[in-house]
Amino acid sequence: MSYPQKIRDQAKTLRKRGFSLNEISARLNVPKATIHDWVSHSVKLDKKARSRIARITVKGQKRGNVKRLIIVPKPKNWDKALVSVVAHLLFDGGRSSARYTYYNSSIGMAREVAGKVKGIFGLKPHRRTVENGVIRTTFYSADFAR
Repeated sequence: MSYPQKIRDQAKTLRKRGFSLNEISARLNVPKATIHDWVSHSVKLDKKARSRIARITVKGQKRGNVKRLIIVPKPKNWDKALVSVVAHLLFDGGRSSARYTYYNSSIGMAREVAGKVKGIFGLKPHRRTVENGVIRTTFYSADFAR
């Protein structure tokens, strides 16, 4: 569906003011995914806007509306297992919206990496085979400390 430019501009203005995607979606009666497409690359949030969005997210977590985000602390020591996990995630994986995904066609390797991630970071793996026999292992609601 096509929306008038005025609605798109309102969405961008609200986002710059620190409104969450859910709030903008409800206010403008536009799907959240559409709002995300409009604002994700074109709107830069200042510190005040990011702070407002973070407060809303915490309120949602307290109400149980949002999955709790696990912040994985920075490692103190880099051992072989940690280097292996980081290399696998960098070269055969990806990150998007508080989740990390690892792809491999070997079930043995997928299990090994998942076991290391679980052991090092305490994240529960979710495994699924996708097309061409590639195994996708995803770790949800996780982000690494910066």
